Amino acid sequence: MSKIQDLKQSNAPGWSFSFVQVGFWMSFCISVSFAAVYLQALGYSNAMLGLILALGSVMGIVTAISLADWIDRDRRITAKKLIPWVLGLQTASVAILLLTDAQCLAVSAAFVAYIGFCTTVNNLNLKLYADADHAGFRINYGFSRGIGSLAYVLISVALGLLMERVSYRVLPVLGLILCVVQYLAFLRFTHFVSDEKKAAPFGERNSTLTAFPKNNPRYSLLLAGVVLLFFGHSIACNFLINLTRHVGGGTADMGYITAFKGLVEIPVMFLYARLFMDGMHSLALRITAAAFVLKTLASCMVFHWQSISVQR
Repeated sequence: MSKIQDLKQSNAPGWSFSFVQVGFWMSFCISVSFAAVYLQALGYSNAMLGLILALGSVMGIVTAISLADWIDRDRRITAKKLIPWVLGLQTASVAILLLTDAQCLAVSAAFVAYIGFCTTVNNLNLKLYADADHAGFRINYGFSRGIGSLAYVLISVALGLLMERVSYRVLPVLGLILCVVQYLAFLRFTHFVSDEKKAAPFGERNSTLTAFPKNNPRYSLLLAGVVLLFFGHSIACNFLINLTRHVGGGTADMGYITAFKGLVEIPVMFLYARLFMDGMHSLALRITAAAFVLKTLASCMVFHWQSISVQR
């Protein structure tokens, strides 16, 4: 019993969850941020690229919501039990990319699955974090998320240089390695998560997917606003290589830009717990929303001015 109490007071759970964040954000960078570079190298058009990214995102959302609903309804099912299966499917999708480098249906379906399962793993990781937090383990989410952003910065630079100077084929190779990293991080963090689910308080019922918006209208409106904010962010992220090439840059330059975007968020992540105490989260959301809008506008202006400069 004393050993568990010591763990709850130590930094071990936090560092283990930081490792989880490292694995996910590196995989996210590969599967989403550099998807356009890889697929365009195979000959995919922008229209096909957009379709694959859209289908992957939709698959991730639907799969994550469905699994979350299953976890809520079935006391035998937990995020801890589901993550290995989802990671296995993610690994299989990356393995398919290694088998062929031609533009074909198998590659398209594999990349859709790669994005979808990567997104799903992140949602289940957050459920793991919540389970560990409810068990009393001390985890600074902002710090762990900041470590994930730092990993995103490093893989952005490395992948940009490797894809430009070696081959675009390094993407699935690194993707497969990171699937293993994610699984090892998961195994380490599960030491702080119970296999059993606590019984819900008497009289409490889980909300269904259809009932949730009706029971939580204001929160559903907030989620809709977040989706709209991420619309411009996602377009700039997914097609950043097109913008970079338009102003005379290459894959390595895109890696530096992607790294810079991740770098600027690290201080906020590290200091979030100190900047925004309990009761100030609504203020943090308002500031974040304004920052997203300003960032999108600034990106449009910078690329527009740079484009004019290149044309001259």
